This record gives sequence, C-alpha cells and structure tokens, in this order.
Amino acid sequence: MVPTNEPTTPITDALLAALRSALDESVLSSELRQRIGASDDATRSDARGSDLKGAIETRLTLQDILDEAIVSARPGDAGYPVRVFLGELAKRFHEDISLTLACGLNFYFRGSLTEETRARFGQELSQHYYAFCEKCELDEELVSQISPLLAQLMSMDLHQLKFEAVDNTRTFDSSAHERSTSSNSHNAAITAVESFQCRVEATGRIRLKAIVRT
Repeated sequence: MVPTNEPTTPITDALLAALRSALDESVLSSELRQRIGASDDATRSDARGSDLKGAIETRLTLQDILDEAIVSARPGDAGYPVRVFLGELAKRFHEDISLTLACGLNFYFRGSLTEETRARFGQELSQHYYAFCEKCELDEELVSQISPLLAQLMSMDLHQLKFEAVDNTRTFDSSAHERSTSSNSHNAAITAVESFQCRVEATGRIRLKAIVRT
C-alpha cells in the first residue's frame, strides 16, 4: 500500500478494513513465491537455451576440433581465411545451402567412413563448398585462399589420398578435369572451379578429377 496523507472517510476506512480481513497472507505469500520462482525458472531456461545454441554453433562450425591457430586466427595469419569462411557459414545457418554444408563438413570430419567413401563424399562436399561461395558472392581472391586450406584439412582424414584445389588453373585438361553440365564443351578456358581433385599421394595419379566449368 502506498502511504498517503489524504484524509480518509469512514466509508474508505470500512472498505480498507474489509479488504485486509479478506486477504489471506499465506496465500498471497505463496502466490508471490510461485510467480517470482517462475520468472527465475524462465530466466534459467533462457540461459540454458542460449548455452545450447552456442554449443551447437560451436560444433557446427567445427571449433571444438579445429586447431586453435584457425579458431583464433587474426588477419594475416595462415588460418585466417578458414576462420572467415566458417564465420560466413555461421551467419547464414538460416539458409539451407549453409546448413547442409555445415552438416556435411561435420559428417566428413566426425563420421566413420572408409577411405574410398570419404574421398567420394569429400569431393561431393567440395562441390557444395564452391556452390556456397558462389551463392554468397565471396570474393574470388578470398575463395582462392580458403580452398587449398580446406582441401588440406580434409586430406588429414585420408591415408593414401589427398585433395587439391585447382582454383588458379586457367586451362581445361581432360587428364585432370571434368567439365560440369553447364560447361561449353568448345571452350578450353576454365571460368569456374566446382570441386577439388583427389590424387593418390604415393604416385600422384589423379583418383578423382576436379569438376570445372568452361
């Protein structure tokens, strides 16, 4: 009750007395505890939800398994382009192309796969990577810096094979490249790279050709 210096009337005094007698202090106290407690529970629930969201994003962007040199990289550091890429990926999780790429990367790095399956899945995954970069209009120079680093990271889970980026290759070579369905078969100039290539590490033989657009 807010104190007041206003004079009261007998009728007001009677009404206030009736209200006081009608109030059950134990019930009022219980109601206050329940409502304040519910508010605390909601706050704790929101905090748990925020923590869970952060944990999922951390795993989706591979921060829990990547080297600290990448996770904490600054401009000029060798791993910085990969950090930029993962940041772009996280910013676009509301888009299917970003979420599917992130899920694919997680399956590639965390899943139990045979060498052959990992190599083929990895090349398919690299196609999604290039499609993501193109859709998001990432700077071409930045992509050319990200690609060899991502190929190197993906090669770490292979034993006899390795991925290579061919972003700086300008001319189509049928021994190393495969034209995409949207290519001009009469054009020898590569206009876009659409996947990594995969080599046998011991011999250098091309195991899976890079898909390119001409």
